[in-house]
Amino acid sequence: MSRIGRLEFELLKSRVTALETGFTSLEDRVDDLEGEPDDPPPPPPFTVKRVLSQQDFTYLGHWRVAPGLGAGELHWGQGFTHRYVDGKLRFLTLAYRNGQRPDSALNEFAPPDAFGGTTTERTGVWPDIKFPEGFNAPGAGAFNGLWWDAERNRLWSTSGIRYPGTVEAAWTRSIMIRSLNADGTVGDVHGWFGVQGVNNRRVYGGVCRIPNWFADRYCGGRQYGVGFGGVASIASAGVSCGPTLYAVNPAGSPNNADLEKTTLLDHSAATGYPDWYGLGIRTPSTPDRGIRNADVINEMDAGNWKSPAPDGLGRWTLQDGAWNTGCWIEGPNQHGFLIIGSFVNGRLSYGVSEPVAERRSWEFQVYDPAQLGEVAEGRRKPWDCKPVRWELKPPGLGPVGWMGPGLPHQNVSGASWDDKAKRLYLYCPWADDGYPRIWVYSASWVGLQEGR
Repeated sequence: MSRIGRLEFELLKSRVTALETGFTSLEDRVDDLEGEPDDPPPPPPFTVKRVLSQQDFTYLGHWRVAPGLGAGELHWGQGFTHRYVDGKLRFLTLAYRNGQRPDSALNEFAPPDAFGGTTTERTGVWPDIKFPEGFNAPGAGAFNGLWWDAERNRLWSTSGIRYPGTVEAAWTRSIMIRSLNADGTVGDVHGWFGVQGVNNRRVYGGVCRIPNWFADRYCGGRQYGVGFGGVASIASAGVSCGPTLYAVNPAGSPNNADLEKTTLLDHSAATGYPDWYGLGIRTPSTPDRGIRNADVINEMDAGNWKSPAPDGLGRWTLQDGAWNTGCWIEGPNQHGFLIIGSFVNGRLSYGVSEPVAERRSWEFQVYDPAQLGEVAEGRRKPWDCKPVRWELKPPGLGPVGWMGPGLPHQNVSGASWDDKAKRLYLYCPWADDGYPRIWVYSASWVGLQEGR
């Protein structure tokens, strides 16, 4: 080989070696990149969103409902939710059918054309929505909540025994799901479902949709919240003196299953617990009841749980409840899990066969998703979440004379968040003029809206 040819050969060889080295370096870099962790997930919304407050709701007006509208008595009915049918707003609630079986019928109606008007006709009725045996409302001594799943066009119901016997006290399974047919029948019935380790009396308040970001981050994808807690007789049998919320997902579960849960709120441990602030035994691990206004002289708990507590606030009594009012609301810059607390006030005592109080009050209470997430992760006790609170007193909300036990008919028994219209609907089966009434609040971040 000539000298020039050898030089060309060596030059070509060195270039091949360089290329091979470059490929090796590139492969090493690819391996390095594959071994590096993915970009961290985006921060949860509660790092940029504040908790909902009074400024986020604007009162628009109210609608009345004729008491005889339903297939039964709306005054003694329970449950409240809404849906859209062919783009038109409809409300759903239960009416009591005295002496008939089942004891309750589901009624649907549209709102009047203008605020202040009265609905006099129903748009649908379902005489039997297939409640679990023993949970027909309210003649069989049961409380019931309703929720319409707009994503899947299904009606959920949750139930709790008001007066449990020895057998009923251990029941967990009371959650049912079904579709509503136009001819007044139901189909595609699923249930009963229960919640693992949770008595049915802690879930009768209803259902709410948990946003995907929270369900995926904290609840293992469980995106349905059941619970809400509150008053029921025989407190030792599973009552929670304060709100409850458990994340579940029945998808793929057989009927009669007890669903796995993620606990987000639960005050049941404090229901039968001694008055820690009266006994001076408060520690970080001591169970606590839900908080409320301090206007109550509680003589039902053998002198325990007097108000105010050392923090200046009151604590839930055995006659306080949230009923069917739990709603998770996500705004552009604000969010939270909302309940409407219905509370007894003044002297609360046990009269002739039933509790009696002097008056009532109502509160908006909103729980911070950040605190609920800490509960899910085990970093906060489920009785240690403290809500943002403010008084609720829309026109016509007030007792009509009888101040017996805390029951849904003279309280805010239902709340339904309309994410389409950005409105909150509150329902009372028996307002102070004798009519059922719906109060309407608009989300302030979308501005005032007229009409319906």
